[in-house]
Amino acid sequence: MSIADLGSLGELVGSIAVVLTLIFLTMQLRQNTSALQTNISQSYLDRWMATYDHVINNDAIASAFAKNPQTVDDLSEIELIKLNAFFQMAMRQTEFMYYQYRNGKLDQELWDQWYAGGVATFRDVAVLHEIWRSSPHSYSSELNELVDRFIADAANQRSEFASG
Repeated sequence: MSIADLGSLGELVGSIAVVLTLIFLTMQLRQNTSALQTNISQSYLDRWMATYDHVINNDAIASAFAKNPQTVDDLSEIELIKLNAFFQMAMRQTEFMYYQYRNGKLDQELWDQWYAGGVATFRDVAVLHEIWRSSPHSYSSELNELVDRFIADAANQRSEFASG
């Protein structure tokens, strides 16, 4: 076997190694993408549970929701402070989930569930409109647009419930 034959054989072995490496990297990338999507789905569930946990384990927040206040004047000072803090947390969670969805990291079904929850919250808890209007400057323009859609969809649902 000549040096040229050995060189050709080396090139062939090298090419096969490159192809195998690319196949391996593609498989790893798919596994990592799947793991990332699983982690984001888990984060979604953790965020929902944390939101519920705050209501369940905080009497002032639960009381504020139970009162179904129409304006902030219907709340005690403590209820207003706690409900406002709870709302700020929920809005940050919504902002996080929206960015995950927008960047293709959260699937459509989970986003639709999160969105429906936001609409229902604005539909069912009138005082949140007033709290939101007092602080939209604290959030990104994209979140402001999203919450405007929540509020518009909530108003449409209230109209549908009232008429039908």
